Amino acid sequence: MGYQDVYIKTLNGFFDFRLRRYKTEQGLKTWFDLTQFLPFGKGYETPLLQTYYLRWCKHLSYENVSGLLASRIGNGSLSDQHIFNRVAAYASEIKDRQSAQITSWEQSQTKEIACEAVDIYDANSKEVLFYSDSVCVGKQKPKRDKKHKEGKERTNINLMMLQIPSQINKATFETMVAAEGIEEVKLVKSVLHKYYKGASSVPIVCISDGATCLKNQTKSIFGQEVVHLLDWYHLSAKITQLMSQIAPNKEIKQEMIPLLLNYLWQGKTSTAIIALKFLVPKNKDKHQELIGYLEKNEAYIINYELRQKAGKSIGSGRMEKQNDVIVAKRAWSVKGARSLAIVTAYHKDYA
Repeated sequence: MGYQDVYIKTLNGFFDFRLRRYKTEQGLKTWFDLTQFLPFGKGYETPLLQTYYLRWCKHLSYENVSGLLASRIGNGSLSDQHIFNRVAAYASEIKDRQSAQITSWEQSQTKEIACEAVDIYDANSKEVLFYSDSVCVGKQKPKRDKKHKEGKERTNINLMMLQIPSQINKATFETMVAAEGIEEVKLVKSVLHKYYKGASSVPIVCISDGATCLKNQTKSIFGQEVVHLLDWYHLSAKITQLMSQIAPNKEIKQEMIPLLLNYLWQGKTSTAIIALKFLVPKNKDKHQELIGYLEKNEAYIINYELRQKAGKSIGSGRMEKQNDVIVAKRAWSVKGARSLAIVTAYHKDYA
């Protein structure tokens, strides 16, 4: 017989207690060792405590989260470095799972799933939606001050959402953030295979903003023939933002914005471009930027009115919400941005 000291942290405090150890053929073992009931050990943290501080990492700096925990558990045993390391450790576990999933898909030697032709205006035509967005986040400064704002370091976090089969009458999505070193194209393909294994083709419809990198990404994943729509939210926001700088006065701005949005709502991009070219702009550079934006995205601008009447998605509201939940809550360290985004994306309790 003997005893083993255990130190446990909980949300409401921390405490020591002793476990009796029993003599076995493998040596002295506690009841928890024998049953593998819980991984008690030195410095063990309860799942509730981990969920609590990982959720707060979305809103506060690691230093402030450490201070918050000190007020809750009664001491400062959970340092900001400990919390950062815990986030990084979870992200590393998720990276291993992503890598294993990709390897399993590649070794399955199954034929890649193709894209079906989709009638985007047919209410009865089935679709599998894919959203993607790239969020630029700024480096969190060690100390808050008003100096040295120039040259702020930034990093991009790509988020992706794939609609997956659901037993309920509601769209369900798998949210993905690729870990460092994981190829996004392979990750999405492995997830597609996971949920649509056995299907020779899937009616994919991609929706994103006008970023060229996102269009190239979807073509790399699903093929050149994939249907890709420019979402209405970003299109209308772009028109409103740039016309505020282009219109020579308030009256013309109030007249032109609804006119352009009406043309684009019906998919009449060429008509909107002609109307813009007749406008004498206040800012020539912004004028050319808007014309170029419409010309570049003409193939992705649809008749949003008809698609909405069919009861189909025309925007990326789900994606924008995920951005808020997963990435855009606070300033990040560039090194830790991806880690915390991955943990939040794959552990819904931390959102």
